[in-house]
Amino acid sequence: MLQAKTTYVPLVNAVRRKLCIAINQMNTKPFADVTLLLARVLVSLLMLHHGIEKLSDVDGFTSFIVDNYFSYLPFDHSYWTRLAAYTQIFGSFFLIIGIFTRASLLGLSSTMLFALVFHFSDTGLQGAPLGIVDAHNYEFEASSLYLLLYALMLVFGSGGYSLIAAVRSKISDSILRWIV
Repeated sequence: MLQAKTTYVPLVNAVRRKLCIAINQMNTKPFADVTLLLARVLVSLLMLHHGIEKLSDVDGFTSFIVDNYFSYLPFDHSYWTRLAAYTQIFGSFFLIIGIFTRASLLGLSSTMLFALVFHFSDTGLQGAPLGIVDAHNYEFEASSLYLLLYALMLVFGSGGYSLIAAVRSKISDSILRWIV
């Protein structure tokens, strides 16, 4: 029995070593590009309804959220509701097709920062991270996850499967910096 066990150990180690080398040498760029594409599309499709919902009841959102939690903002408060809605709609659209990606992500991130301020002002931390809440999720969860995903996409850009990647060679670097 001892003989069989010691015979297989070097074989298992050799297979494991070759597998680790193969994985380390694997080109992961196509997988990263597909993952970024899926993340961009999925997150944007989920965000779209937030912008559409705001536009469907500008007065309601303005009076319930902006007037109560962001009364310090200048100008007519319905302006801020419309700005957030259009940022969520057009930012999501640009994110899906992969142009103006970083500018869109900055706008979308700012709406999520305001959403976090609202949720923390409204419900606080709710005992996070170990608190048990009635709704089975913290009110700030979605905003936090959106913000995290937007931050990651800001770092990694739009990836290889985007409109900007398709036309990158035809655009000068000085212009490209502004639209990537």
